[in-house]
Amino acid sequence: MIQNYSLYEKKAIKNLIKIIKFLIAFLNNYHLLGNVFSTYIQIYFMNLSTLLIRSRKAKRMSQEEVAFQLNISQSTYHNWETGNYTPNTKYLAKILEVFELDIKDILNTA
Repeated sequence: MIQNYSLYEKKAIKNLIKIIKFLIAFLNNYHLLGNVFSTYIQIYFMNLSTLLIRSRKAKRMSQEEVAFQLNISQSTYHNWETGNYTPNTKYLAKILEVFELDIKDILNTA
């Protein structure tokens, strides 16, 4: 398969393979660091999810109503509440507006 490539492309592919092997070895050697980082990210998403749920319920809104105000699908909002995904900064500003929150409320979830 690699035979059909130019010499330059072959060298690039071999270098990419070396980089991938290095990254795999690095991640295997430092799996504890990866686990700590992964846990921190999960805690942040969980806390943000909790804030979204509590704020929505305090406003007595359904997920559909919040999603409509944010101009997103209900399933996207549901994924934010369950922690499967996190909103980007564009949506964080809209969330603050919809729920009448302060930026400190979101920052305190981290």
